[in-house]
Amino acid sequence: MNEDADNFAWTHQLECPSTIYNDLVKKILCKGVLKLLWEDISNSVFPAAQACKIRKNILLYKLKHGLNNSAISSMRELNQLRSKSSTLKQQISALEEEYEEQDYTVRQKMQRLKDIKSKCSVTSTRKDFLKLKHGETSKQLKDCGDMRRVCQHLMPNTSMDIDQQKLRENLHMITDLRRSAIDKKRIWTKVSSSLSGIGVHPLWTHLYQTLSQDLDTLMKLETKSDLGSSSVVGENIDIGIARACGQYISTISKGISSNIRANMYQQRLVEFIELIESLAHEDVNTWLALKLEIGES
Repeated sequence: MNEDADNFAWTHQLECPSTIYNDLVKKILCKGVLKLLWEDISNSVFPAAQACKIRKNILLYKLKHGLNNSAISSMRELNQLRSKSSTLKQQISALEEEYEEQDYTVRQKMQRLKDIKSKCSVTSTRKDFLKLKHGETSKQLKDCGDMRRVCQHLMPNTSMDIDQQKLRENLHMITDLRRSAIDKKRIWTKVSSSLSGIGVHPLWTHLYQTLSQDLDTLMKLETKSDLGSSSVVGENIDIGIARACGQYISTISKGISSNIRANMYQQRLVEFIELIESLAHEDVNTWLALKLEIGES
């Protein structure tokens, strides 16, 4: 029994409870061949602290003499892996910082590109609108030019278009008519035919402008105090002649205007008669004949 107890002395070193390893349990464990097993175990079992101390001593010995050991190799590999892991972590941190910087730069460039595209789109839209406006303005200018040419074609002649030589010749004829007993009817007919191609409004405008200029000139000459009495008399005569010419010009213009109006009324009357005759009603024809007879009587 003492021998069996010695085989389980290591349980006390391991501080195992005595309730678990009592005599009954020991007898069961030491039956037969198992006793030999426990004898070997009792010689190989040590407390944890002692086992750690033994392991440390073994490792120190192997390290001192350079012997191979899996634990030492594992520790070396673990240290290397830790060193590599630390290096990789530093590289990862540096790469993350670089990535963040690059990402920020890329986002700025993308925003700039987006702004440039937006500006290009706005510029393109403005360009399209300007093209449309330019086309519309060009068309309006062309239409205005066409309308201006049409208006210039339709507008009556201005006083600048009047033949000055022809006008002076007619004025001389009127002056001769005033001073001599020439056939007035023939002279008026000649003047009327000569000036018939000129509109009433341009002719009146030109005559009144000329009259106004002549009168202004005469008034300036009349107000000069350094002229002699003979020159004053000459100026008064010239003023009288100018006034007479103006009156004759006014009379000619009125005669031309009356002739034009008479021709216009005559043309309208003919058109009105033709329109009445085109109705082809006997009552209308009878009424028109009676009306004419009454008018003649």
